[in-house]
Amino acid sequence: MTYDKTTRTLHRFLAAGIILQILLSLVMSHPKPGYTGNWLFTLHSWAGLAVGVLLVVHWVKSLPKYRATPHYLFPWTTKAGIDAVIADARLYIQAAKERKIPESDVPTPLPGAIQGIGLIVASALAFTGFIIYFSLYPNGQISAFGWLAKELHELLASVLWTFLIVHVGAAVLHQIYGQPLITQMFRHKED
Repeated sequence: MTYDKTTRTLHRFLAAGIILQILLSLVMSHPKPGYTGNWLFTLHSWAGLAVGVLLVVHWVKSLPKYRATPHYLFPWTTKAGIDAVIADARLYIQAAKERKIPESDVPTPLPGAIQGIGLIVASALAFTGFIIYFSLYPNGQISAFGWLAKELHELLASVLWTFLIVHVGAAVLHQIYGQPLITQMFRHKED
């Protein structure tokens, strides 16, 4: 599979931004009544807004591309899509037993579903982060709606960890078994 320059650039910035967000979340101090959080929380907030903008750009750029295959990123929206993901997963499991990765010149359902989940989770994190950002009072308190968004944000962060492990792990396996997805995504010049 090949990726155009815009997709590769967006992926690089989204990957860097999301990894920065995750690392900051491990060391920042959250706001509490009477405490507005440390500078790492402020950096997390601003970087989150930037990642949110990148996600909007990604959505705008990607949706027309998937009009020809509307269920690629979200195959669970139809029974046929779910069946296709299950069949594709079985194909990947069988190939893994043989220490190889299935070859395909077109996007297949399982990777699409994984990418779709990641895009939804990252977008939901950006949206809940946006709500939190505008729900915090100067004294560190948060509105009731902001608190609910914060709880959902923290739950989704755990899901994002799982997504990243699966996504990066799958890319590494593809690279090891001769499908240079990482090389293709992060190369610096056009073919």
